[in-house]
Amino acid sequence: MKVIVCQHGSRHRYAIARILEKNCRLAALYTDSSAASLLGRLAAMISPAMKNNSLTRLCHRKTEGVPIPKIYSSDVVVFRELAAKICGRTVSEEEHWGQWLSVPMIRWGVPPGSIIYNMYCENLDFIRHARTIAGVKIITDMYIYPLQSSYLAGFDEKNKLPLTGIDSIPPEVLHEVCHLSDFILCPSAFVAQGVRLLAPDCIDKIRICPYGSSIQRDPLMAQKVQRGRFFWAGRNWFRKGLFLLADAANDLKERYPDMEFRAAGLTIDDVPDPLRYRNINFLGNLNKQQMHEEFQAADAFVFPTLCEGMAGVVIEAIASGCPVITSRQAGVDGIRPGETGFLMEAGDCQGLIQTMEKLYLDRSLRQRVAANSVAAVDFYSEEAWGQRLNVILSEIDNLERGQ
Repeated sequence: MKVIVCQHGSRHRYAIARILEKNCRLAALYTDSSAASLLGRLAAMISPAMKNNSLTRLCHRKTEGVPIPKIYSSDVVVFRELAAKICGRTVSEEEHWGQWLSVPMIRWGVPPGSIIYNMYCENLDFIRHARTIAGVKIITDMYIYPLQSSYLAGFDEKNKLPLTGIDSIPPEVLHEVCHLSDFILCPSAFVAQGVRLLAPDCIDKIRICPYGSSIQRDPLMAQKVQRGRFFWAGRNWFRKGLFLLADAANDLKERYPDMEFRAAGLTIDDVPDPLRYRNINFLGNLNKQQMHEEFQAADAFVFPTLCEGMAGVVIEAIASGCPVITSRQAGVDGIRPGETGFLMEAGDCQGLIQTMEKLYLDRSLRQRVAANSVAAVDFYSEEAWGQRLNVILSEIDNLERGQ
């Protein structure tokens, strides 16, 4: 059975479509604006002159490894967002994620007997439509903990911080997605736990399928490490725990003045209370190569996130040979604490401080964890990810054959 991959944005740098194409399983990639869409092609022509960040990001949405004839890329979401902004109209999550891109997707079609690989609550109207077509199987990639708003509310109360950048998808919408799906792929045990709470009647549909990474380790990485440099990356300072790193930095900097704390993806203008973040060096947006260089130079990648699915940036750090200090809620189940990385519970700032200090002082520990991370890279490769996907697709094939 051939697979139609449906996604908003360039999640995983379109790796799922690329993996399926390598395995001769891809029917098509249905997506929103990309380097292959009309706006993407225009952006490639005018962004160097205009130096516009939005246009530059669009140019970087390259669907590498996916044949052009299999790419269906629509700019409808951008145009509808612009129209809503001009009219001063607030856009609902249901419109943005569930309806707008569904319209061209329905027009592009679903051949009977196809597999739809959809993500989270995206394209709900399209999924409802596909459910009516004979022989179609639906896979939903539950790429983040599905009850994050209620889960994060406790951290909001404890830290006296505003919930910001958190999706407000109603649980009943996600519950419907689970019921429409034949399989629910969860990248981690943490996400699977959330699905069980959300839809206990869909437990038999859950399959855990950890993601992988296309990042390759630089063999010269060890020569570039700067002791005491800790790196964080993300676009949500609250959910991804930057405020916890800021508090840890303020504590550690007093005792170890040579420590350095760097954050990619944000600027100082993106966080509240700049004084709290006084020891964070904000790098802004970095490209793929710049991120790789940061991983190579860091003593550790510190990511005290509160809630994820399976944090891709943690996988990239591991694949780059950089030790990671992260939370269990990052969803990277393959980390062996003290061997291939360090795990803490979300919100445990003291545990974060102690682990960072321990790694800084014990250089043999740092070297051992880095070496063990390199040894674990194969598990997080795109090839291994593809093998895990193939197992699930084979299960669907066997169901279709009645085996």
